[in-house]
Amino acid sequence: MGDFHSALGLEVNASPQQIQSAYLYWALELNEEPRASGSRTMEQLQRAYSALTGPSRRPQPRPVAERFRPTRSGPRNAPKASAPVRFCLRESLGG
Repeated sequence: MGDFHSALGLEVNASPQQIQSAYLYWALELNEEPRASGSRTMEQLQRAYSALTGPSRRPQPRPVAERFRPTRSGPRNAPKASAPVRFCLRESLGG
């Protein structure tokens, strides 16, 4: 694993943002002056970048069943259930 980091000129504990910026930097350097960059080749850079940003480094999606599982027992401001109220239209109209 250290070989991939050294191919990009990074330390072992580099963040994904550092990996991406190092890859872009070296890819631009190789495209501008392909012979001047010494032992680095585009194939080595691509292999290192894909290994460091591969599926094991990417966040795994949650299963579909978990995405639709309710997180609470109900709506936040839902009124609590009370005993049913008896309503008579005649009494409420004063008749």
